[in-house]
Amino acid sequence: MRGPSARREFGFVLGLAVVGLALVLVVAFAPWYSPATAYPDVSPTFWQQVTALFGAAEGHTTPTP
Repeated sequence: MRGPSARREFGFVLGLAVVGLALVLVVAFAPWYSPATAYPDVSPTFWQQVTALFGAAEGHTTPTP
């Protein structure tokens, strides 16, 4: 029994390389997050979120920076 031809193996390896490169490029250049300096006043800080969730129940207010 003969195995696959060299041309077929090369095509398979080349196809895997192209798919792998495409995956790496998608992961590397996808906008997974927005820069922290883009809109610094839009999203609340961690402390503001914690105080809003837990501090409001105890009567605390959110500190202003």
